[in-house]
Parts: sequence; C-alpha cells; structure tokens
Amino acid sequence: MMAPPPVPTIGQYHHPEFDWSRVGRVLVLPVHNNSAYTRTGAEVRHALSGELQKLAAFEIVTPPPDHPACHSEVIHVNGRFDEGVMIALALEFNADIILHASVTQYSPYPRPRLGLVVQAVSPIDAKVVASVDGLWDTSDADVACRVREFYRAPTAYRRFPRLAPRNQVANAYDGYADELALESPALFQRFVAHEIVANLQGPADISLTSQVIISPIPPQ
Repeated sequence: MMAPPPVPTIGQYHHPEFDWSRVGRVLVLPVHNNSAYTRTGAEVRHALSGELQKLAAFEIVTPPPDHPACHSEVIHVNGRFDEGVMIALALEFNADIILHASVTQYSPYPRPRLGLVVQAVSPIDAKVVASVDGLWDTSDADVACRVREFYRAPTAYRRFPRLAPRNQVANAYDGYADELALESPALFQRFVAHEIVANLQGPADISLTSQVIISPIPPQ
C-alpha cells in the first residue's frame, strides 16, 4: 500500500495575466499579527522587505507603522480589501503592488513555527494577483531539511523565479548557521521570508532532497 503524499507546506495563487516585469515599486504594509508575540509583525515585515530587496527587480517602500490607512482593520475587512483605501495608498506611495501579510500563528521557541498569509494586490486591477499561504513548522522533518539547506548551501538554494537577482552576495557558511536557524527566531523568519518571496511570482526552482510541495489556493 502506497504511503499518502506529504502535507503541502506552501499553497499559492498567481493571476495568469499579471506581468511582474512591469512592477516598478512594491509597498510593504505593516504585517497584521494574530500571534501572542507583539514584535512578530514588525520582525516578519523586516524579513520580507529584505528578501524582496534581494531580487533587485523593483523598489521596496515601507510606510511608517502608524500610518492611519495601513492598519489591517482599515484595509482588509470581512475578507475583502477596501478598494478606495488601496488606490489612495498606491497614489500616495506611487506603488504598483501593495503587499499585505498576516501572521496566523507563531512560536519562537525551539523548534520555531510560523504561519503566514501574504497577498500581492494590484490597485489598478483591483484584485489579488498573487498569494502565498503556509505553515512552516521546524518540527516537520521536511521543513527542517529546507532550513538547513538554505544556510548550508546558499548558492544552490537561493533561486528566484522569472527575475534573477543582480549583485547577489551570498554569506559565507560559518558551519553553525544551518543548525542555529532551528533555534534562532531571526534566522528562521529570514528563511520563511525567502521561501515566500521565491514563490510569490511563480513556483520557485528549488533543488532539494525534499521538495517544496505546492498546492493552488484561490484569492481572498
């Protein structure tokens, strides 16, 4: 009897007609935090912004966290985005894409666990053009393997879809980061942010012993 397939780590949606090569600026909103850890939203936003900047494909802007129109309860109500607020933000920050993210669950203690929903909204099209949704739990052997590979072999792992990074500088492997990432919240968040960004524009080409399993999800 065949073993059942593994539970998907990442689900994603991509609008078939959206062209990322036309994106010049991405606005990264404050991350809505549903966890009990108050700093998680700011930490995840920092990690996401950093990984997006590594693409060197578009400009990344982050409004101040106290901007009145950037609060999740203003932008995202009853599962829908307020089109008027999104257009106003796009005009104010000259953004082609607005990135909205929510922490669904988080535990920083060994081993760390992070659930995220990330949605890329095109204000002009008034629709979600891409989304990535997943739970990264390092108690899962597959996830732990990918974390280790990310820090152990950065040049082999860090492949971005469609838009190749320019001037990419890989950190030298110090012999400890791959194991520390299973204990360090900051290193783990950076890994999760990388997988999200690598899959946001389309399925990433990540060559690992244990592959990332992709399942389609509809836009919200």
